[in-house]
Amino acid sequence: MFTFRFLTEFCRKFSLSINDFSYSHLPAPHNPNSLPNGAVGIYIFEIDSIFLKVGKAGVKSKALFNSNHYTPNGGKSTLFNSILSNKDILESNLSDNTLKKSVSTLNVHNTIAWIKNNTHRHEITFVTENRFLLNLMEAYPQYYLEPIFEGEN
Repeated sequence: MFTFRFLTEFCRKFSLSINDFSYSHLPAPHNPNSLPNGAVGIYIFEIDSIFLKVGKAGVKSKALFNSNHYTPNGGKSTLFNSILSNKDILESNLSDNTLKKSVSTLNVHNTIAWIKNNTHRHEITFVTENRFLLNLMEAYPQYYLEPIFEGEN
């Protein structure tokens, strides 16, 4: 699995211990884990071998880690709003015809369930007071995975 390989490579490259990190792969259908108290984390959404979004959450942003990407009120750059605003981009990247057809039916009422039922979520959590490590931990997979809903989307 690429995400775990990414984590081991990241730890090796920056002389970190893999034992300081907790990795979870939540296959579809999934429910996100809660960000542990005192921890920070990154999360990665994947569907049909395509990476959709990589994000980070600090100790004071549990909602960002736990729930914001699944709701219309979570913010402009959440996965929920990125999908609804860019259904054509998502459809054009999918190879599975059933998934492609389901994207065209998405709206504010069914997108939460669609995300949970169709995407895989990868979570990496760890304890650090170094905000630069969290920033790097988010940027590293963004560079390698090139998620389709990063930047402007």
